Amino acid sequence: MPNSKSNHGSAPKKGKLYAILRALERDEMRRFVDFVNSPYFNKNRSVARLLKEILRQAPDYPERSLSNESLYAKIFGNEKFNNQVMKNMISKLTRLAMEFMYHLPRSNKEFYLKISTLREFNNRKLGKIFSEEEAKLSRELGVFNEHPQLQLQLQLLLKNEIMENLISSGKQLHTAGHFLDAGNYLTTYFVIAMRDILLNTEVNRFSFNIRPPRNIAESFFDSIDFEGFFERTRTIEDEFVKKIMTYYYTLKINTEPDDEDTYRKFKKILYNNPGIYSKPELHSLFRSIESYCARKVNAGRRDYYKEMFDCYNFQMKNGFYKIDRSVPLTGIRFRNTYLTALRSGKTKWALDFISEFENEIIRQGGRNVVDMAYSHCLFEEGEYEKALQKLSKIRTSELYLKFDVRNIALMCHYELGNTETVLSQSKSYLQFIRNNKDLPADYAEKSLRFAACLQSLVFQKEKNDLSGLEGLLNEACGYAIDRKMDWIVEKIRGTLEAR
Repeated sequence: MPNSKSNHGSAPKKGKLYAILRALERDEMRRFVDFVNSPYFNKNRSVARLLKEILRQAPDYPERSLSNESLYAKIFGNEKFNNQVMKNMISKLTRLAMEFMYHLPRSNKEFYLKISTLREFNNRKLGKIFSEEEAKLSRELGVFNEHPQLQLQLQLLLKNEIMENLISSGKQLHTAGHFLDAGNYLTTYFVIAMRDILLNTEVNRFSFNIRPPRNIAESFFDSIDFEGFFERTRTIEDEFVKKIMTYYYTLKINTEPDDEDTYRKFKKILYNNPGIYSKPELHSLFRSIESYCARKVNAGRRDYYKEMFDCYNFQMKNGFYKIDRSVPLTGIRFRNTYLTALRSGKTKWALDFISEFENEIIRQGGRNVVDMAYSHCLFEEGEYEKALQKLSKIRTSELYLKFDVRNIALMCHYELGNTETVLSQSKSYLQFIRNNKDLPADYAEKSLRFAACLQSLVFQKEKNDLSGLEGLLNEACGYAIDRKMDWIVEKIRGTLEAR
């Protein structure tokens, strides 16, 4: 019987191994088993048997079934337990698992391996094979749609191998164009990387009040005269110049949102040259415009609703709205898009948009999201009864949908003259908000304001209190950037004009 203080009977330290095994998908696990059984990667048959015994306990891998001694006995039968042998086997299997992770197919890693292989062809003076494989790889990279930094990095590495091959072949004269290309890739890569660093620095500064005593990257970037560079190269139709300025402008509109001239320059380059960007780039750049417009709207600039709508419309017309057909459209983005269209007075566009994507949203379990979208449109079209019918179908635990349902229902009932319903539902709504302290502050504040103003409107209207209505109008006008409060303002003004 083993000593109670011995570690022989306890599970060895295989946390990394089990973490990898748990992370592998079914197909990947089958390939890992083949990998461990391949004599090219593993010549120790006992290690392959160890994996087989461990996998019998998948996916939980309980310690009581995976002690050193129990695993050893299953592999070696009645042989005397040897803890060092067991530790060596676990270590070997863990290294194999790590190596397998390196071999998992990833499109970007495949390119790195191919570029490294080109270097081996060059080192071994296999010039013809180098040229053939380099041409193939250049074509593949030309249609490689990934994050711009990754694409530029790969193109730069490829150019370095091409230049090295030409130099080692005594063809220095032919390297000039390649050096220029490498400079384009490196400069653009540098600007994008610096932009990302500085954007994250700004997020930390704004969100967490983190202010480093010195920021070399920020100081260096600020010292570059980008506008002067752009002016000097304006006559050159070069996609790299445009990309450099694009990414510079995305930084400036985030760090200096009041500089609307920079926003217009950014928008002009992007809208006039969409073909120079990959799809992932377009996705990111249009999100920058949407975020900037949303920031402006939240600051009270209602004219930026149209800017945001123009952004969505441009993406829809040119096939940029979704980064890829296989990538699902989220319910929040779907909602933001049609609400922006409605806010811009484009109800038909909103309906066409909802119709185009409703099946995709429904397949994701978003039937409620679609019904809510149609309810919004029906309300804007004055079809209040139909809007209420749609709302009655919605059963949801999503907080934003709960608020949407209550808000549209209250407005529909008011438009239909259901005064008692408005008063009872607004009272219930106010109680719901006040009794739920965990509600997001923004949702709670806006909804509380709306329900209270609507309740006050009904009371003042019934009492024919013109001064009370005028006071309510002044209060509501201060919040009219909110669609609900815009509607409240319209109703108050309509009531005062009728008096």
